[in-house]
Amino acid sequence: MTDTKKLFARVKRILEIARVMAEKKDKELGTYQVSDSIDDMRMYHEYCEPGYDSANGVIILGNWNTITKYDRVMGSQTISNLPKRLCEIFEKMGVDIEWSDEWSNCSECGKLFRTSGDSYHWQPSFVMGDGEILCHECVENDPVAHLESLEGDPNRCNTIADIDPTDHGYVCVQEKLESGWHEGMTADPKKIAAELEKKGITRFLFNLDENSQFYSTWSVFIAKEEMPIFNGEQEEDSSSCPHCGSKDLQDTPNGTCCIECGVNVDEYEENEDE
Repeated sequence: MTDTKKLFARVKRILEIARVMAEKKDKELGTYQVSDSIDDMRMYHEYCEPGYDSANGVIILGNWNTITKYDRVMGSQTISNLPKRLCEIFEKMGVDIEWSDEWSNCSECGKLFRTSGDSYHWQPSFVMGDGEILCHECVENDPVAHLESLEGDPNRCNTIADIDPTDHGYVCVQEKLESGWHEGMTADPKKIAAELEKKGITRFLFNLDENSQFYSTWSVFIAKEEMPIFNGEQEEDSSSCPHCGSKDLQDTPNGTCCIECGVNVDEYEENEDE
């Protein structure tokens, strides 16, 4: 058995003993708090958070605070210091201790990443999906799908530092845009998105370049195939409404009409030409 497996087995055994102790304490107090705290402690082998590495290959997430209750007369009362004692034991054993409300694990590979920053410059190295959360390593296995999922959404951006949109068919059209508390830092992705959509551009995305305490810096990328529209070299898609941009059109006896705004597209274009 390797040293990591031996350490993992020892930690697992200590947690089993701690659960018995917690159940006994809860029985005395008529609560479930101590047992719940021990049950919430989870063991892992690897980090995938940039800058982190486990020396011994054993990591535990948990709430290591002393368990207390509030009494109106006596104030804060200690129920159990078992989590704190376990933390001290595990640290002496060389186990990596992390707080469960600051970390999560990848739905695909199981590795750990931060969900709460440890500095003002921190940026997420994971992606929230439909019922899953993926680390940057798994996202990097299919960067094109990741970038396409960000297209047209001013509320999301690429935060995976190792995924450069220019490597996957996108062109940077605006960079070093700043949003923050200092004067002049008023760049707004929603306004930019609205301007691009008005031009008929839908395959655009935002990339987070830098985070800091008082501002963030970001860039705008457009898919190469829509660059002619951005540069004014190509007319907007004639299959969309020239009035509202909707592609929901319907042929009628009186011509092509937009279902969204009701405009007769043929008549509208004739009036525009005049």
